Amino acid sequence: FDAVFTHTRMIFSKKKAKRTLNEEFQEYVLDAIDLPERLIDDVLSPYTEAYLIISSCSYQATANAEEVNQNLKWLNRIDNSDWMPVAMKFLSEKKSDSEYVAWFFGKLERLAAYMHAASKDVNQRIYRYAELLEEMERRPSHDLSAPLTAIELRDDEKAEFIDVLNGEVYKKTARKRNYIVLRLDSFVSDGAATYDSKVLTIEHVLPQTVSEGSEWDTVWPDKAVRTSWLNRIANLVPLSRQKNSQAQNYDFAVKKEKYFSSKAGVSSFALTTEVLQADAWTPESIERRQERLLE
Repeated sequence: FDAVFTHTRMIFSKKKAKRTLNEEFQEYVLDAIDLPERLIDDVLSPYTEAYLIISSCSYQATANAEEVNQNLKWLNRIDNSDWMPVAMKFLSEKKSDSEYVAWFFGKLERLAAYMHAASKDVNQRIYRYAELLEEMERRPSHDLSAPLTAIELRDDEKAEFIDVLNGEVYKKTARKRNYIVLRLDSFVSDGAATYDSKVLTIEHVLPQTVSEGSEWDTVWPDKAVRTSWLNRIANLVPLSRQKNSQAQNYDFAVKKEKYFSSKAGVSSFALTTEVLQADAWTPESIERRQERLLE
């Protein structure tokens, strides 16, 4: 109830809340609607239906439903719901055009993921989504032949997004790095994987602590090179169990066998499976892997 009214206020006001929901709902929503029937039939009913579909990832259509629901699952993993008013308005108005809905939620997930990964603050996020709400209002007849343009990443945003993904991903909050690594895993697995594990940790292949004289020390003698690769996506793998502090610093072959694989010698994550299939973990191999994963 609170969420639907909060997001509805944003759809109408297109700005960050500064007073109570009661006050701002009165000013921006009720004062803009002439009849109580219109509030129920044209606003609250369609927006509530859209909210329930989006939050439960249960879009239904004769085509494209699975693709839409996959993107909704990723959106619901983001650490804020500032994207929700945009999604509610769009779905309430364009729900029957499943091809356009699929296009839209693919683009929205990318925009939301960019702001999530790049640690945009609430003001930056709301300003960006307000641009999209304003375009929806200005161009109510938008469709796949003339789609929304504000949803597209601008060139500077694309460049920033790539820099973030190419940087020290592990140093981000757990919610952000989990999102980035699992989203990457979904691309590597061609979208076939599902991610329902209650326990998820992101682990380093090249360990954070390298003992003098160890295999890691021999293969990676330059500490500066080790540091530059340690926290980047090529050196990170998802695991669906708690950390084993002893295993973290094992030599590569032992670490693969005892730490990264299950009892059956495999992993449920495509990224981790790739590491299990690697013969060695060298600066050259990790650089090639970084280029491929970033692409």
